[in-house]
Amino acid sequence: MRDQRLGLFKITKAAITPGIHPQMVSSKTIRMEPQPLSRTDRGGNIIARRTLQKLIGLKLRLLHRIGRCKSTFVTCPIFLSSSVMRIRLNLIGLLWLLSLTACLGQFRFEGQLGEEWQQGKVYLSLIEDYRKTHGVYPDQVVAMSQPDSLGFFFFEGDYLPAANRIYRIHVDQCDEADANGHFLGHCLNSKQLIFVANNRDTLSLPLGFEQQLFCEIVSTNTAASALMRVDSVMQDMAYDMGPQPSVAARKLKAEKWIKDLQETAKNSNEPLAELYAYGIISDRTGELREQYLKGVAGSPYYQTLLSRLRTEQADAPFTKQFETELRQDASGPSVPTEPIPAWAYVLLAICGISLFLNMHYIKTIRGLKAKPVTFTKLSSQEQKVLELIQRDKTNKEIAEALFVSVSTVKTHINNLYKKLGVQSREEVKQL
Repeated sequence: MRDQRLGLFKITKAAITPGIHPQMVSSKTIRMEPQPLSRTDRGGNIIARRTLQKLIGLKLRLLHRIGRCKSTFVTCPIFLSSSVMRIRLNLIGLLWLLSLTACLGQFRFEGQLGEEWQQGKVYLSLIEDYRKTHGVYPDQVVAMSQPDSLGFFFFEGDYLPAANRIYRIHVDQCDEADANGHFLGHCLNSKQLIFVANNRDTLSLPLGFEQQLFCEIVSTNTAASALMRVDSVMQDMAYDMGPQPSVAARKLKAEKWIKDLQETAKNSNEPLAELYAYGIISDRTGELREQYLKGVAGSPYYQTLLSRLRTEQADAPFTKQFETELRQDASGPSVPTEPIPAWAYVLLAICGISLFLNMHYIKTIRGLKAKPVTFTKLSSQEQKVLELIQRDKTNKEIAEALFVSVSTVKTHINNLYKKLGVQSREEVKQL
């Protein structure tokens, strides 16, 4: 029997002591202390109404069957005086019940919508990419639920991963015509909540004060509300990181908020919460990105988080994603390479040829300076030709000045080149 006022259960069984009439019974009051859950205005205690009552009823039926089994042992003398055996039977039955409920474990996520949202649809999403935690994406949705007339909805089954994962429950009131648009990020007619859960969790989302939606999580998983605590720190940071008078002030506050986010996530003892905080800290468009890049290379915090993810979430795709991003950020920013245009190759070739000619010219000049010049070997006529060459006179002008033919001038120039060890007028001018 159940006492509705006190929440007590009375289990009545027949005494098995020989000589006692079966109608003489003993009763024992058992106080059931389920996990305290919040109550909603309409539905009462949802989990107590649906889940806890089923388990209690199953246990009562089990104890009743055990009592019937014990009555068969009364006729056997070996059990008449054995009180130890009765205790063992009770313990065996209780252990069997616990093992049975563990084997039948599956997830159940339920909640209630306020009047404003009761016409919407509720979606359950599994988030494997921590860069897509905010906003709703069609590739993440795993189930859809239609609320009843009182706004209650639920998801249940045994198809979720056994380990903890990040989930999103999202409700929207978009029309069917907007079915493609309302999944592409945020929507004015939508509201969402992210949390941590696994395939064995029971989770309830009761309405808050004045029918506020998704403001409280009641779950058997202690890490369920860890992401809400990180979001709370992020909201405080957004308010504090408003317009600042200087860049230096923003940098100092960025260092503070990075530490606060890391500490809040670390206190939850859930690596997924730390991974979620990492996504906020390392966001490429966020306020903390610059300070994060300065300290990521020498910080043991991220390496410790990577080790935990490799141990607890080795097969999850976000573990490899985190490892890759961490390696890239620690090695420095990568500069994207662009194809070199054709004109750059032409310019490079011209520069190479010019460099080669300049080197050859410099080498020739140095060689000429090293050679001993003996002008005494030149004849008087050759010295006159040399003087006119240095005045930039042509062969015809030299012939007119010396009253000789052009062929004679060429002969004097060839002899001049041989005696001076040069091969051109330019080399002669350098002498």
